[in-house]
Amino acid sequence: MRKLVAFTTLAAVAGLSLAAAPKAPNQAPNAEAITASFMQDVLYFLSSDAMEGRNTPSRGFDTAALFIASNLAQWGLTGGGDPPALRDPKQGPLAQFLYHIELQSSQVNAAASSVELAGHQYGYQSDFTSTNGAAGQASGPLVFVGHGYVEHKQNIDPYAGINVRGKILVVEGQPPEMVAYESAMLAYFRAAQSGDSGAARPINALGAAGSDFLTPEQYAAQNGALAVIHDDAPNPLAALLRGPATAAPNNSEANPYPTPPPNVPTMEMTRFQPKTAATVPSIVAKAGLWNAILAAKSDPAARATVTVASDVRKARTEDVVALLEGSDPVLKKQYVIISAHLDHVGIGRALNGDIIYNGADDDGSGSTGLLNLAKAFATGPRPKRSIAFIWHAGEEKGLWGSLYFTRYPTIPLAQVVTDLNMDMIGRSRAANDNNAADDRLTKADEIYVIGPQVSSADLERTMDKVNNSYYKLSLNHFYDRTDDPEQIFYRSDHVNYANQGIPILFFFDGVHVDYHQPGDEPQKIDYQKMEKVARTVYAIGWTLATEATPPRLNAVLPPALVKAMAGAKAGNP
Repeated sequence: MRKLVAFTTLAAVAGLSLAAAPKAPNQAPNAEAITASFMQDVLYFLSSDAMEGRNTPSRGFDTAALFIASNLAQWGLTGGGDPPALRDPKQGPLAQFLYHIELQSSQVNAAASSVELAGHQYGYQSDFTSTNGAAGQASGPLVFVGHGYVEHKQNIDPYAGINVRGKILVVEGQPPEMVAYESAMLAYFRAAQSGDSGAARPINALGAAGSDFLTPEQYAAQNGALAVIHDDAPNPLAALLRGPATAAPNNSEANPYPTPPPNVPTMEMTRFQPKTAATVPSIVAKAGLWNAILAAKSDPAARATVTVASDVRKARTEDVVALLEGSDPVLKKQYVIISAHLDHVGIGRALNGDIIYNGADDDGSGSTGLLNLAKAFATGPRPKRSIAFIWHAGEEKGLWGSLYFTRYPTIPLAQVVTDLNMDMIGRSRAANDNNAADDRLTKADEIYVIGPQVSSADLERTMDKVNNSYYKLSLNHFYDRTDDPEQIFYRSDHVNYANQGIPILFFFDGVHVDYHQPGDEPQKIDYQKMEKVARTVYAIGWTLATEATPPRLNAVLPPALVKAMAGAKAGNP
């Protein structure tokens, strides 16, 4: 392991047995099975360089998933993953815990992609790039449509009097509102990337795409146009949003992520790719091709052929799901879910010579705490309700694993009474820490709790009752709302359960200087804090799984959550 000396020093500060723990209350009959030493051993494995940052999908992530499953099997838990007919026999007794998610990526085949215009052929990358990866061949006349945005609020229609069917749209520039929005979003993402969490997320003055306005691609698909060609105006925001990489130059350490090569493939969940939405090839013309297009503007007979070929690659990842059947013949049909995400961001740009983003706190800490909770429940008394322990994949990609599980659950969601989610529970702010990037990091006896004030006063009462009889942690509600500028409520897997109308409680230590950096390593973890938080979550989980009445949703919920719940009910991702 690298930085062993740093660990020795920090271990002397953080310690593994600084003081005797308070006696576990009745709500935590096997809490002593949750220990700092167990979690330290596990987390050093999960966040080791051998796991290569646990990217989704990757061999490091798959190895971590099998490690979790092997422990669950030893403790006699039941798998809640793939049905028997779909299990890999090579994974033996571990296969029952793995719930696979099919993925696919598309990448433009540069050699087979081209644009033909006025007898000349233009090549991919050298003369144009794709904006949306949509494959296809389009041959037709060019039609020039200005910025190409239909703005319903402003009653702006650049297509008035133009029949675009069977034609290729040529788009120049963007509406000023879109330029302002993308510039503001770029500044917002850069601030978030650097650890500045104070800025509010910008709002697009045009409104929502598809309802308040139509992009050129949306209009083309709806009205029979064949393709869209954009001018080569700089768009750093689009580059930034391509993935965890971009706007900083390749030799700059200001951007911690690796700048992807041109034509980077985009991985998505196969079952969530649109099956009926029409798409058209959309490209950005570089200078040579764009000048040729402008020259053709005076020729009404000018035609172009746009060919975008795509190679599709299949992959898969997996949630890890374990079930503990409850002891009550009636209540065992109901479930308390306890969750964390197992993935992180993988291998990236080197900082101080380190290219592996280990993700010890994010979310190795939550995954490790969840494993210790599973052990405590499996080796101690059983509560009345059943418990589902879920390690989600792809949280860093867009909450993939929880979205997939809540849409295709292996247990009946209608019988789930709550989700307790742990995402980053292992870092503490020292008294002498003056780093501005740690301004929101919680102290050793403090943790953010998110969700109960949003959705369930019952859940908050249970949480407070347990905490007040146990460690008396400082439960910080700063982010317990749907409108905070950092949007923390929406940034971890609990939100997909909340969208299903399930009361949620999310434990979070706060963003810190090593958030999504190679420096998020296990020697910086406060294992005593992890023990206290994990034992508290165990006690809350035990109480929720034992009490006669489960927590109810509040009668009045924030409008944003009500809207999200309606969208989830309608099947919208």
